[in-house]
Amino acid sequence: MLLLARNSWWDCWSWPVALVLIFGFNFALAIASVVILQRAAKQAKRTAEESLTKKLKHLQARIAPSPEQNDAPQAEQLLEEIRELRRGAFVPFWENPVISAVFVPSGGMTVLQVLIWFMGR
Repeated sequence: MLLLARNSWWDCWSWPVALVLIFGFNFALAIASVVILQRAAKQAKRTAEESLTKKLKHLQARIAPSPEQNDAPQAEQLLEEIRELRRGAFVPFWENPVISAVFVPSGGMTVLQVLIWFMGR
């Protein structure tokens, strides 16, 4: 949007070096934020999986007097849910809706999906 606003179609504005540097810095900051968020989310997910796996093994090893007191099936279900989570920060980069929004108008999304399809084969 910032680049579109500075387009000469709207007005004859110049592109000073300082402005180009600021735009570049803002873009780099946004990309770095996405990478940092995804890394932190994946690390939190990995930690949760490890912790829940340990608890699950402990619950399965413990002999409970009744099934209601043994929470192992519920822990198994929760662990599987965590492993299958593919929303928000856990979405793979190429399946991110923002990436789709950038590539769809240019027709690049079709090429990208074909590449992903070939890589998955």
